[in-house]
Amino acid sequence: MTLLEQLRHQAYDHPYRSILLLLLVGVGLASLLHRDLEQLDERGRSQLMRAAEQGDLPQVEALIAAGAQVNARDHCRWSALLYAAQRGHTEVAARLLDAGADIGVRDKSGYTTVMVASMDDHQATLTLLLERGAPIDGHDPADGWDALIWAVKEGHLGSTQRLLAHGADPGRRDKSGRNALDWAEQSQHPELLPLLQASLKASH
Repeated sequence: MTLLEQLRHQAYDHPYRSILLLLLVGVGLASLLHRDLEQLDERGRSQLMRAAEQGDLPQVEALIAAGAQVNARDHCRWSALLYAAQRGHTEVAARLLDAGADIGVRDKSGYTTVMVASMDDHQATLTLLLERGAPIDGHDPADGWDALIWAVKEGHLGSTQRLLAHGADPGRRDKSGRNALDWAEQSQHPELLPLLQASLKASH
């Protein structure tokens, strides 16, 4: 008698025992799958975080469908959404938000999704975050730098324009007492001054 035939006879002779066995097997497989989904690397990053950082949308889709935790954090308090924002993976960021990712997430240094997107001038990702309601005035507690100051310090015209269009305050001062206009001068990006000055004038 083959193994399949033995199983059939077992199911026929002891139906309730067979149902219980199948349930136990299902629970065991689900537990193994969950452990695999949340397996962390040395930095505490889950598979979903690594896929988001790499911009692997199909893998992100598969992991979300399998039940991966979209708001899990690594050792530095980074989430999958922060990784996607930092790398400018707009479609991945959108999928994570659709799956319930926290748009107001901050890492252990106080950096927000808007801040990390602005640092590297990821304009499409920044626009997505702002349109989805990401806080624009978040700043790190150490220096008091917000997304606008970061964009200005790096000379990113496109990100600066987008932030101002969504209400960023060019007159807000950091811990050193400097605002975005001061940083434009100090960082040798005078081309940003007319834009900042016009925005500051319009807000008063």
